[in-house]
Amino acid sequence: MSFFTWTQDLAIGVAEIDEQHQGFVALLNELFVALQAGEAPATIDAVVARLQRYTVEHFHFEEQLMFRAGYPRLAEHRELHRYFVEQLDQATATNEHASVPLSLETLSIMTHWLIEHIRGADHHAFRWIARAARPSSVPPR
Repeated sequence: MSFFTWTQDLAIGVAEIDEQHQGFVALLNELFVALQAGEAPATIDAVVARLQRYTVEHFHFEEQLMFRAGYPRLAEHRELHRYFVEQLDQATATNEHASVPLSLETLSIMTHWLIEHIRGADHHAFRWIARAARPSSVPPR
């Protein structure tokens, strides 16, 4: 059963970023299946830990590409990433002290945030980077 389906409108046109975004989809689906099946908390915690590591690594990769391209809204984009990481960490910390694992509602909220982030901020950033990388059509004087 799939919770989140990758659709072409999420593609930003940078193969490595698109592949990493598809990795998010796979991890979120894996977490959904584990929650739906009532897997043991240790199993769910392991998937969440992988999701946390993947998130940090992916966001760092994106931010490095933006930095190298001179993306002018990098600080704002970093803040969006920081917010998501904090929310993920907070949801995880809350559930470490509870008898129930991460909820499907929390998973749904995180998935919605990710979809909107890719469609909005990521698309904007990588369109800007693609335009900035194109050589100018105006010859130098």
